[in-house]
Amino acid sequence: MSRRIKRPRTSGVREARPGEPSVEPRRHPALRWGLRLVGVAMLIVAAGATWSVISFLSPKPVALPLCPNPALWAHHRDAEGEVQAAFAAGYCGVEIDVHDVEGVGLVLSHDPVERKDLGDKPLTLARVLEEMPTLPGYIWLDFKNLRVGRVGAVAEELGALISRHYLEGRLVVESQRPITLRLLWHEVPTITPAYWISLPDTGTRRTFAKLKVAALAGALGLPALSVPKELLTDDVAAFFHRMTLFSWTCNSPEEVDAALARGARVVLTDADLHARFPALYGARSSRNAGGRPAASDPDRRSDGNPSRDGLRLATKSLH
Repeated sequence: MSRRIKRPRTSGVREARPGEPSVEPRRHPALRWGLRLVGVAMLIVAAGATWSVISFLSPKPVALPLCPNPALWAHHRDAEGEVQAAFAAGYCGVEIDVHDVEGVGLVLSHDPVERKDLGDKPLTLARVLEEMPTLPGYIWLDFKNLRVGRVGAVAEELGALISRHYLEGRLVVESQRPITLRLLWHEVPTITPAYWISLPDTGTRRTFAKLKVAALAGALGLPALSVPKELLTDDVAAFFHRMTLFSWTCNSPEEVDAALARGARVVLTDADLHARFPALYGARSSRNAGGRPAASDPDRRSDGNPSRDGLRLATKSLH
């Protein structure tokens, strides 16, 4: 009796005969498209990561030519007349808290405000600027409620105020919402965006939080960080040393010294520290580092167009 020879099972694909090219199994079209999409997604992620790292390692420099470097700015001047008083006291920058109130504008207030509670003449940023003949320095806007849905309206108001009062490069805008802040910066490129960060105290979570901040700041191209004095430690200063650091609120010489030692460009304070840090106060000459007249000189305001500048000065001389 002949014995049956067992043949190994095949997957259903015919084996190539000698001299024939091998036959590969055909992939399902959906699988092929899925693999292509995965490949494209990986390329996008790799490109985004590369861009984030490059931007984080070489952020856009923040120029504050009207101030000493470093500088002390006045903190939390939200009441009537306090912005003007701070500049009169010698500060070259003032921080104010603002809320975006629909139908009213940017209202100076630390706490949430309702439109119905504002009265007939609320203290708005527009009103503060109208009551000042010129702005001698910088204003730091601590946005308490910057929202994506209101970016367009806020950008329109800021753009109008910047144009009316010659505030190009004079406004620092701070927010805890980096994406919304980036959208606003895109609409109003003459502001300086400062990303207000928060970090865990210690441990692995702190390391991951720093990496997250770095990834966001790099991907969005944000040039400056707003760092509470408690967070401006040696490790944070070393990790973010390439970015411009704003810190707050330092009310003693020791706190100011610590912030400056860790690279803070601007330090907010509630205290009068003129005696200890006289070099950190006061606006510089009206001519900035580039030799051009600053916007604070009403006869020398420039929009960068030589023909318009000449026409403006000629008109001024006729009057």
